[in-house]
Amino acid sequence: MPVTLKLLLAALVVAFFDPGIRAANPETKLAPAGVAFFEKKIRPVLLEHCYSCHSADAAKGNKLKAGFALDTAEGLRKGGESGLAIVPGKPERSLLLKTLRHTANTPEMPPKGKLPATVIADFAAWIAMGAPDPRSGVVNTWPRTSSSPPWRPTGTGESHNHHHHGGTGRDPASS
Repeated sequence: MPVTLKLLLAALVVAFFDPGIRAANPETKLAPAGVAFFEKKIRPVLLEHCYSCHSADAAKGNKLKAGFALDTAEGLRKGGESGLAIVPGKPERSLLLKTLRHTANTPEMPPKGKLPATVIADFAAWIAMGAPDPRSGVVNTWPRTSSSPPWRPTGTGESHNHHHHGGTGRDPASS
């Protein structure tokens, strides 16, 4: 078998069996167990702690924070001003998990206090399983312009508070 054909076949096998690749494709049928996990463990947390600042309703009220809408699968896949929020199948590379853990040099979410360790572990498990998300809907809430560059960590909490909660929209690192 030619090397090119072997590489193509290997790529197809990885794409078929890798949960991160499948979850990133909205046309892929999701596993019922993954959907159940999302509905029981993830969606309620998003609704209670995130939607007031990160949803289409927040955007309508001109209150959307960081250009990041979490109320649809597409919004979660797109991410916001800070970039991609999740890397399906790779929790340690996912910005969403870093913000929930209050990792240094990332925004701390939710801003009113860290979620319980068990909830954060649920998010890590969900991302590890490919972040299955059965929600539909299209979002277009982040019009990136030259006056609103992405957030860049500066090593202090000031960058998050300045930009994410009603700052000037300018890069705090250049202030």
